[in-house]
Amino acid sequence: GNPITGDSLPPYYFQMWADDSTGLCALDYDSQAQQWQIGLRAPGVPATVRSMAIHPNVASGIIAIDFRACSPRNDRAVLVYNLMGVPTELWVVRISDGAILLHRSYPANNVADITASPDGSLIAESSGKSVGYIGGPTAETTVVERLSDGARLMKVDPGIGVLGFSADMKTVLVSTSPWTAGRATNLAILDIRTGQPIWSYNGGELLSGFFIDPAGSGFAVMLQSVAPHGSHPPVDVVVVDGAGRATDLRGNYLHP
Repeated sequence: GNPITGDSLPPYYFQMWADDSTGLCALDYDSQAQQWQIGLRAPGVPATVRSMAIHPNVASGIIAIDFRACSPRNDRAVLVYNLMGVPTELWVVRISDGAILLHRSYPANNVADITASPDGSLIAESSGKSVGYIGGPTAETTVVERLSDGARLMKVDPGIGVLGFSADMKTVLVSTSPWTAGRATNLAILDIRTGQPIWSYNGGELLSGFFIDPAGSGFAVMLQSVAPHGSHPPVDVVVVDGAGRATDLRGNYLHP
């Protein structure tokens, strides 16, 4: 019950759990050297960081860069800069030395966001249309791509937005209506091989968040009333396995 981290550790701009669940991935900006840095840290231990060749302009104004995946197992991290009205940027970085393995830029508002699989091998490019953007051209489809060779594994309607990959990278959780405050969220789980749904939800509640099954193709989805309930709203939980079988855990659970 004792904390294993403390305020004595240096701050980092962003952190996320690594895919092996034993440490944290850290993203930092050295303002003196004007360099972005990436590294790994164990709980309670400062990160050993490496510099990356990401332009320092990414640190000016609103800082909108963050992890989408971090995999010490594969020595890969996926970083995305995403801000309305400016080009979206994607970087695939080797964690051990900070080398940029892939950099890609998308026209402003063309994609709503980029999602990555836990191991950083797959990405989903969700069309701007999936969040209801109507101010200009958007990507014609939402796609799932394998980064190693650029192969497109799934291509679906641009109104679909990919929210997350399953742990075994066989399915994706998607929104089929824009995920926005005050409106019900329609959801589905799609088989990446076919693009077809194995489960769908149109029950009138708002998506509050989700977790992936760490050992399979399933998801646990948290749903809340569209009426506001503060920072920790009561949620219903639906657990869906890789075959699309849903277990409905209705109740007044608190969003963690």
